[in-house]
Amino acid sequence: MFNIRITNKAQNTLAALFVSITIVVFGFLVMNVVYLTAISSTVDRISSENTLDSESYRQFSNSLENEKRRLSFAALVMDIKNVLEIYRPNTGGMNYMDFAYLIASESFEKGIDPYLVLAVIKTESSFRRHVVSNKGAVGFMQVLPGTAFYVSDMHENINLGSRSELFDPQKNIRIGISYLAYLLNKYDNQKYALIAYNMGPGNLQKQMRSGGAVSEKYYKAVMYNYERILRISNRTS
Repeated sequence: MFNIRITNKAQNTLAALFVSITIVVFGFLVMNVVYLTAISSTVDRISSENTLDSESYRQFSNSLENEKRRLSFAALVMDIKNVLEIYRPNTGGMNYMDFAYLIASESFEKGIDPYLVLAVIKTESSFRRHVVSNKGAVGFMQVLPGTAFYVSDMHENINLGSRSELFDPQKNIRIGISYLAYLLNKYDNQKYALIAYNMGPGNLQKQMRSGGAVSEKYYKAVMYNYERILRISNRTS
C-alpha cells in the first residue's frame, strides 16, 4: 500500500510538472509568434518606406534630368538666336527667338545637329528668304518644289499646297530639315547626305556608278560655314 501511494504521488508530481512545462512552452511559442509578427511588420514598413524613398529619388532624378535638358535647350535657342542676329535673315515677321526655336526644335525632333542646319542655310541661301535658284529651288534651305511635295507626302504633319508656300519660313525650314534627315538616314554618311542634298540623290547615284570622283565642293563649303558658325557660338566641332 505504501509503495502504491508513493507512485501515485510521483505521478501527480510529474503530471503537475508536465502541465507547468507545457504552459511555459506554449507561452514561449506565443511570445515568439508575437515577436516574429512584429518584426515582419517592421520589415514590411521599412521596405515600403525604402521603396517610397527609391521612387521619390527616381522621380526627383527624372525631374532634374528634364530640367537640365530644358535649360540646355533654352541655351541652344539663345545661341542660335545670336547667330541669326549676325546674319540678320528676313524671317517674314517672325522674331529671331521664334525662328531660333523653330530650327532647334525641328532639328532635335529629327536628330540633326542644329548648327549643321544653320550651315546648310548659310551655304544654300545666305539666309535669304526669297531667293530662287536657276533650277527653281526656293527659300532659306533652297528646296525644289518636287522634293518639297515628296517630303510633304511622307509626313502627315507637313502640308504643302503650292510652291509659293515654300517662301514661308516655317514650312521651308520644316521641309528642309525633314529632307536632310531623310538623306542622313538613307546614306548613313554626312558627306554623301550633304552632297545629295545639293545635287539630288539620283545625280549622286549616277556619279558613284560611273566610277568617277564625286565632287566635294558643296560639302566643303557647308563644313567651312559649320566651323565658322561654331566659332561664332564659341563652340568647337
